[in-house]
Amino acid sequence: MVEFRPYHPEDRDAVGTIWHEVGWSDRSDESKVEALDALISAGGIEVAEVNGAAECFVQQVPGDITHTGTNLSMSAVTAVLTSHIGRKMGLATTLSARAIAAGARQGAAVSLLGVFETGFYDRLGFASGSYEHELTFDPATLALENVEYKRPERLTLDNADEMHAAMLGRNRPHGSSTLTPLSLVTAELGWMSGMWALGYRTDGRLTHFMAGTAESDRSYRPYFVAYETLPQLLDLLRLVKELGDQLQWFTIVEPPEIQLQDLIRGPMRQIRHAKGTSVRAHRAKAHWQLRINDLDAVVGAIDWPGEPVRFNLDVSDPIANFGVGWEGVSGNYTVTIGSPSGIEVGATSGLPTLTSQVGPLSRILFGVQHPSTLAAIGDLSGPAELLAGLDRALQMPVPHPGWDF
Repeated sequence: MVEFRPYHPEDRDAVGTIWHEVGWSDRSDESKVEALDALISAGGIEVAEVNGAAECFVQQVPGDITHTGTNLSMSAVTAVLTSHIGRKMGLATTLSARAIAAGARQGAAVSLLGVFETGFYDRLGFASGSYEHELTFDPATLALENVEYKRPERLTLDNADEMHAAMLGRNRPHGSSTLTPLSLVTAELGWMSGMWALGYRTDGRLTHFMAGTAESDRSYRPYFVAYETLPQLLDLLRLVKELGDQLQWFTIVEPPEIQLQDLIRGPMRQIRHAKGTSVRAHRAKAHWQLRINDLDAVVGAIDWPGEPVRFNLDVSDPIANFGVGWEGVSGNYTVTIGSPSGIEVGATSGLPTLTSQVGPLSRILFGVQHPSTLAAIGDLSGPAELLAGLDRALQMPVPHPGWDF
């Protein structure tokens, strides 16, 4: 017998077993146990109880996501885990659908999650976000001699509240996201192997920092990177260069404001030297997915100064198939992409029609992919003239969440 219900404190041992079985936590490591407790304290958890024990765990927490300068409410699915006992029962799918619906009912205009593989969450209306570029390089080769080195401050787990505040207040380009609960930062720091954190203050306030893992004494990778201005980002990269006296490799997800290859001496040479070793000098992957829960909020954030594009939208949402008390965004609408943009319920006679599931629609409305490209591969459909107009009107910066979860 299966029961889907909110997490109860008495589920703690069963949840610990789930996390241990999937290899995400070690019950023999006190810091990892404390990290899991911190994550649980963030709330938003439902479990699937099978024969009296929790065998699946899903968490969704509030946050926001920036769409071309407008902050939209966001729900992040931060954990989906199933025990060895609960596999092949559809528990993760059902709990994930319930989590999306719960976030939508709480006002989340968008849902985000991180994925190990694409495909599983498509059935819930998710679709792939943009590529994140991860570079590994010799930090001593950063060409930043013209940036003054500033001595950083060492940060610890005791500074988690300040690091969380810096992440919330960091520079927010298109697609950047935040998670509201402080305890999620505490949890991530606790899970880091060989955690290190270095940062800088402005008038006593932590404004820019990096925190991450030491995979060995010769290789570092930051998990959190926060800064408010481009000069502050350069401060952090100048610090990385100084670490080159001790580090052989530094791995970082490329910040959206810069092209790191511009700042590395001999980048192609380093890629060649990494061949045949365990080092992956440059890789790109779309490890996050999104889906829209509130079309009015997302369309309203779009500001296209050119000739308005007006069309009918026929959208379907597979989450309606899961009986979670929320039907998603399925329906027929009249959409205007312009300045301002807007959406009305119901079709308008004489306008061309775009037909799409919510996943591909989410991609084009956030600028992940061009409408004409998705039409060519069969993810959506519409007249060629409409697709060409939307290609122009929906040009925007590539979205980057900037916060892994």
